[in-house]
Amino acid sequence: EPMHPSLDNAQSCVLIQAGDRPVGLLTECDLVRLAATGKSPAILPVSMVMSAPVITLKYSDFTDIFVPLCLFQQHQIHHLPVVDEMGKVIGLITDESLQPLLQAFDLLHPLTATEVMTTPVVQAAPTATLAAIVQQMTVHSTNAIVIMEEAGSHCRPLGVLTERDIVRLLAQGVNLETVQAQDVIEHPPVTASIQASLPAVQRLMQVQHTPQVVIVQDDGAVAGLITQSTLLSQMNPGLLCRMAGELAQAQMRQVQTEKVREQLLTQLATQTHGSLNLQEILEATVQAVRPILHCDRLLVYQHHPALDRGVRAESVGDGYPACLGDRTLLPHFREQAVALAERRQTLVVDDLTLADDADSAATHEQLAPYQIKSMVLVPILVKNSVWGLLVGHQCNQPRYWRHSDRSFLEEVSLQLAIAIQQTTHDFSSLKQAEATLQERSEYLRSIYEGVEQAIFTIDVLDDGEFRFLDFNPAAEQIMGESAKSMRGRPPANSVCSHYADCVSAGEPITYEERLTFQDKPS
Repeated sequence: EPMHPSLDNAQSCVLIQAGDRPVGLLTECDLVRLAATGKSPAILPVSMVMSAPVITLKYSDFTDIFVPLCLFQQHQIHHLPVVDEMGKVIGLITDESLQPLLQAFDLLHPLTATEVMTTPVVQAAPTATLAAIVQQMTVHSTNAIVIMEEAGSHCRPLGVLTERDIVRLLAQGVNLETVQAQDVIEHPPVTASIQASLPAVQRLMQVQHTPQVVIVQDDGAVAGLITQSTLLSQMNPGLLCRMAGELAQAQMRQVQTEKVREQLLTQLATQTHGSLNLQEILEATVQAVRPILHCDRLLVYQHHPALDRGVRAESVGDGYPACLGDRTLLPHFREQAVALAERRQTLVVDDLTLADDADSAATHEQLAPYQIKSMVLVPILVKNSVWGLLVGHQCNQPRYWRHSDRSFLEEVSLQLAIAIQQTTHDFSSLKQAEATLQERSEYLRSIYEGVEQAIFTIDVLDDGEFRFLDFNPAAEQIMGESAKSMRGRPPANSVCSHYADCVSAGEPITYEERLTFQDKPS
């Protein structure tokens, strides 16, 4: 039947079936090639345009990601229907659907954008007609054209037109011969630096929901283009075989890492319960955790709405500046982290060069002294309030903070929260005990100084000798001397003998004797 293309659901292909059997695929590329001939899809049967025969994958053969990747590489396709044992279609694998499964590859092979980007970039002027752009796509076998405009000594990217854009415009009835590229570009392109890692570019695609990223130099000039097909092209058959072994080794290393981290958490819990000095706990924690997390800087930032205490504790690798005591460190990201903390969420910025920050110039200026490329900010919650942040920095390069990294830091944050609450509670209890003791001491002192009976205290020295320590006012009056003058002098020999007998027997000193003071009997 004649075709009437529609992209209401933004699908990248249409599967053509005869009964339950797939007989062809109509893709965006097929429609663009047709548009390049000047023919209208509305007057042609789909069988004349679709790609056939269809490469399929049995569901029972879909044992891992390597199976569809090999088929994509072998047949240079972007769509792979999955069928059951009877040949009935039960699903579809595309470039886009494979992207989330490439995380392991990205972690094991941290290539940079400049190593994998497509060059040279197929470009067109803003005034180029859509018909000319369709011809370029067909001639260069590309699914994306970068629209460039002059900007001083070089050209800068104004936008990107893709096969999907062309098909959407065809469905809207746009005249390709008269409409120019600048008339249909809706937003600027998503860009990344040539220093960006391949995992960072892939995550940028996922966050921005775009199938391509324009790679730019430091001055904004276009250096290359990375698409979803570019990412898959890195998965050559030789690499796939080597990757299987590396994945197994990575899993073993991960198990060992988890074991070491669990041991450290147990050690931190023990140290926390054995100390009342919060500063010592904070410093010992960052010093112990940073080498195991393999980051360049780890710090504890104490937050307060009215008065930030700043960086309380820090462990930093050789060659990187310290930020201990800094009270203005990254206010933009700190505010974001505190806001997320109220929802029990962690802020992760894998690549700060790709951060979508409205005030990026000021932010980068603040980052420069500390050489921060990537960071993770974990809230420290005490009694459901944000006490501070546990912050990890990577300075040598951007870093993908894995789920296990974040979970580990969240466990450390919990231990710190317990320590903060414990030391705060114990300190309060100690202050309360001191206040109670002081109150009792003052009460006893009032009795000691107010009674009419003479009361004095005597110290027993190591050699068994006795010395006066203190006299109450009544004793001073009877003795006729001040407590200060009597302090350190021995009692009378007759008194000392009574004291010695009671001390040696371990009995209370209780006896009565009539003594003479100031030549008067008492």
